[in-house]
Amino acid sequence: MASEEISESDNINDNFPTFFPPLNSQRYYFVKTIMEKYGFNKLCDLGCNKGKLLSYLSRDTELTLLEGVDNDEEILEEANKICQPLLFDLIVKRKKGLIINLYKGSIIQVDKRLYNHEFVSCIEVIEHLNMDILNCFEDALFSIWNPKIIVISTPNKEFNQLWNMQDNEFRHSDHKFEWTRSEFNNWCNSICQRYSYYVKIDGVGIAKNRLDVGFCTQIAVFERISNKKFNDCNEIYELKYQIKFPIAVNDKLN
Repeated sequence: MASEEISESDNINDNFPTFFPPLNSQRYYFVKTIMEKYGFNKLCDLGCNKGKLLSYLSRDTELTLLEGVDNDEEILEEANKICQPLLFDLIVKRKKGLIINLYKGSIIQVDKRLYNHEFVSCIEVIEHLNMDILNCFEDALFSIWNPKIIVISTPNKEFNQLWNMQDNEFRHSDHKFEWTRSEFNNWCNSICQRYSYYVKIDGVGIAKNRLDVGFCTQIAVFERISNKKFNDCNEIYELKYQIKFPIAVNDKLN
């Protein structure tokens, strides 16, 4: 689901901001650092699109399970190709097994098989949702699922001026909204008040000569305050692809 038409890495104009590493890599690295901080070796990515975050994380040999959800079957087919083991993985095999599961389904529903995930990411997705769908997404994720850690990213509208965009322009034609820092902060605080979470707001992508506009991508890291609520869920997603990475075999066991 996540995609952007405005180039965030190409040097369109010397006066426009550019990013190194590319902005998407900065987002993925941010997710990785939060996983490491809390000691998670499993993740579920909602609105996984072509699986680039999952593929990026698969380089970490400590991770054992990565799962992605998207409602676009053709996109999931692309994700299956991108997430396949590399030649390096076939030669230098992992000591711990890694499975990547790709599900077709709606992110406003919760599948029983994913319910035990305590780390969930949703990168550049919420801005593609109409407000009524966003409300359903909030309830499904924060109330029914209520994982321990949730990482959500979205564009910072204030940054758009550095691309000479008008106030009513969005970075992608499918975006339903783009929030200022204040609007994102208000949404995050509303989530915390309603669902017993607290949040730290951060971001990636800085224009060194315009720190006043903030990060290009604003990111919220939600952490559940209370114990997990257990709710009944059904298996409603369709498992489209399962990718298993090869594991090293101890010769002494042969």
